[in-house]
Amino acid sequence: GPHHATDHQRLPWKEFVTKEWTMKRLPKDEEYKKQQDALGNGNGRICQEKFMYHEIRSCLTRPYPEGHFGKHNPEWFCNHQPFYEMKWNDPDGKPYANILDMRADKIRNFMEISTFSNVDGFWHYRYEGLLMTGTEELIQKVEAATGVKRHFTKCKISGPNAIKKKRRPMDPEFFDYMTDNVDWDAEALIGYHKPKFRAVEELKKMKKST
Repeated sequence: GPHHATDHQRLPWKEFVTKEWTMKRLPKDEEYKKQQDALGNGNGRICQEKFMYHEIRSCLTRPYPEGHFGKHNPEWFCNHQPFYEMKWNDPDGKPYANILDMRADKIRNFMEISTFSNVDGFWHYRYEGLLMTGTEELIQKVEAATGVKRHFTKCKISGPNAIKKKRRPMDPEFFDYMTDNVDWDAEALIGYHKPKFRAVEELKKMKKST
C-alpha cells in the first residue's frame, strides 16, 4: 500500500482503487481542533504541512494513542502518520471518491506550478523515463535555471538504464480497469495515453493461438 494511507494498506487491488480516499477522524484530532477553536485559531493553517483542518485527515502528524502500534499492530508504510488530502479547494472538506480521482487532481495541480510567479524553470519527468535516459539532462536544466553548478563529487548522475527494475506481472483485469477508469485528459498532461487494446481479450487470443 502507499505511504501514509492508513486505511488503504494491504488491500486487494479492486478494493484499493475503489475505496473512498479518506479515514475516520480520530479523537486526538477532534480534541486538538476544539483547543484551537478556543484559541481562535480553528480556521487557520493549524495542521501538518500547513493544511487547514477540513483539508486533511489526519490534522495531527501522530493522531493515534500511545500503544496503538507495536508487535501486535506493527507500523507499515508510515501508517502511524496518516495523510489523506481532501478534495482540492473544497470548502466542505469532502474526500475524493477514490485514489484515481485524487491522482487526476494532483496531476493538474502539479502542472499549474509553471504559472507560479516564483518559479523560473519547470519540467516534468516520468520516473520510468528518468530510469531509461538518466539524470544528466535534468541536472543541466537545473544548472541553467538557477545559475548554480553541480557539486563535483556530491552530485551523482545516473546514466541511461543505470538502474535495472524488475518487471512485475500485471493482472489483466487490473489493466482493463485502469484503462476504463483513469482520467485520461489528466494523464495526457504528463504524456500518458489510453491503451488501444484490452488485456483480458488479448490474453484470451494468445491462449487460443497456442
